Amino acid sequence: MNNLGVKLGIDVGRSRVGLAKNCKNSSLAMPFMTLKRDLKDSNSINIYERIAKVAKQINAVTIFVGYPITLLGKESISTKDAILFSETLGKYTEIEICMIDERFSTTIANRYLLTSGISKVKRKSLLDQIAAAIILQSALDLEKNILINK
Repeated sequence: MNNLGVKLGIDVGRSRVGLAKNCKNSSLAMPFMTLKRDLKDSNSINIYERIAKVAKQINAVTIFVGYPITLLGKESISTKDAILFSETLGKYTEIEICMIDERFSTTIANRYLLTSGISKVKRKSLLDQIAAAIILQSALDLEKNILINK
């Protein structure tokens, strides 16, 4: 893992993909954008190309993709989808891609949005970005702890 530079966090969903980033050398993740993902439309703009382009534009040095395992630590259909997503994204970019445990990221994001008073329509568009920010924040905190304990 490259501890310096901009990182991109990704929350992979079946219909949307949330992105989050940090500012260069910052340890604070911020929601960034949500991309639509249409698994049925092969003519839609390639989501992997779009993410690779965004990562390049923000000069990302690492991409963290959420690894959705069950509470018992087992893989699910979502886990397999995230692994395939990560592997496919790797074909579109040379940026290092790491997977990180994302248990509860969407639940925490949803609770935050519910208590914030944001309208239901706006919540839907922000949910995946905030989940991605939680995933990225976990990765940034882990990196910081590893540096402190060296």
